Amino acid sequence: MIHIDLFWSPFRYIARSYEPELKGGVTHGGIRFNTVFVRQYTELQLASTMVHELGHTLGFGWDRWMGLFDGTTGRFTEAAIKELPSLADMHVETDGGAATEYMHWDETKHGSELMTGIEDKAEYVLPVTIDIMELLGHKPVRRLEAKIPIKTLLTQLQGKTFARKDEAKQMAAVDFKPRRILERIFEYLPGTATPR
Repeated sequence: MIHIDLFWSPFRYIARSYEPELKGGVTHGGIRFNTVFVRQYTELQLASTMVHELGHTLGFGWDRWMGLFDGTTGRFTEAAIKELPSLADMHVETDGGAATEYMHWDETKHGSELMTGIEDKAEYVLPVTIDIMELLGHKPVRRLEAKIPIKTLLTQLQGKTFARKDEAKQMAAVDFKPRRILERIFEYLPGTATPR
């Protein structure tokens, strides 16, 4: 269950995601957007930011994720590669400070992939980003055949209706108070690389 909310802060970040927690058999995660800056973003920037933060809420950067790779090299373990062979070509970011290291794909090696730690103008999603969700405890209902621009993916998803509204309302009634912040996404400054 993803709890999406707003907050106000004069600091220069647009969004933040929180550590997920298990309550009543359901994993709850939180994403909050800063009302000061949210109106300055295009719909595509907001949607891309939302999907990136959903990736964190679903496990990028948390316990299961941290056990899949070597923190010194950013390479995935043999056990992880045995479960998901495409991880052999992937690297985790091992530098960049607390805002990016260990929580993202490596920016140098994977460029504009949505789950790198830097916001790029034309981002894409790799099939492995969806496939790794299984190792993080989820069941993807659709896999990607090849890398796809985030704009194309979001366009394909437009108009999809959420069929489990009653169940979601019931789960949303759980008193969710976000705990530890995983990531803050700083305001986009034109002409600069923006850490997420």
